[in-house]
Amino acid sequence: MGRRKAGEKKKAERQKGAGTLEKRGKIFSVRSFGSIAADYESILAGAAAAAKDDVVILKAETMALTEGGTFAVPCKVWGGYAGDPTDPLAKADGAKTVLDGGGTVPTLVTLSANTSYLDDNEVRDIVFTDAKLHGFVKSGATGLLMENCDFIRNGLADTGYTDGRGAQIAGSSATVATLRNCTFRFNMATNNVAQFGNGVGLNAGTFKRVELENCSFVGNGLAPWLKGGDTQKVLFGAALYSLAPVIASGCEFRVNHAPERNDKRGGAVCLAGGTGHVFSNCTFKSMQGQYDTIGISSDGIITDCKFNT
Repeated sequence: MGRRKAGEKKKAERQKGAGTLEKRGKIFSVRSFGSIAADYESILAGAAAAAKDDVVILKAETMALTEGGTFAVPCKVWGGYAGDPTDPLAKADGAKTVLDGGGTVPTLVTLSANTSYLDDNEVRDIVFTDAKLHGFVKSGATGLLMENCDFIRNGLADTGYTDGRGAQIAGSSATVATLRNCTFRFNMATNNVAQFGNGVGLNAGTFKRVELENCSFVGNGLAPWLKGGDTQKVLFGAALYSLAPVIASGCEFRVNHAPERNDKRGGAVCLAGGTGHVFSNCTFKSMQGQYDTIGISSDGIITDCKFNT
């Protein structure tokens, strides 16, 4: 009985905020609920049609993108759905939607609500992979909640611009970014003459704070076959760079690569702004090429963390 009630509660939570559902006569790839219930053939079209507070759901499939999708208003983008037109919110546990840029699409998804919005965006159960520059970008003043998202092998372009190849996010001093159960793997700076780089895995700009819960950063940074260069060819925080206070718990940082000369700004993590950083129960292992594992420009607390274990 307990499991049944829990399942019913979970289904009700999925349906909350979806508005009036319009059943369609076909399997969908992208569906929008809210102001308009409709099916779309691509994330580009679904993003263009989304209105404020809409819920856009993506079928659990691999979408080979030729263009990215840009959402200009706060909304929810949820992946991993079964694509059943008679039960649009049917979803298997652990299912995700894969957005594949094929090495040619500059950015797979962009959330770019203007500064008049302070609402939260939600992004869940999506894999961002093989983008030319960035897997995911968020600009504007809005907050952000990301859950169960993966950022894999983004940044395939041979360019000196290396910030936030996995994800590049920014909000405002009044909004919060929360990333929960997300992974950043093998997001790379592949050009040996890069002039600078900040957070190849995750680059966070202005926020009230950035919260990381049970996130994993593995193999991000300068491609391991490159050795880095002189003091002008630096990489600040191969895995994570933040201008905002960071509260991280239960996170893993392994084998993130920074150049041998990085001005002691943190081989894995560079905290370049904000105060009151806290890292608890985190693991740092096998960082390569760095002077310091964590570089902090202000005060911070590191508690119950493990290094090179």
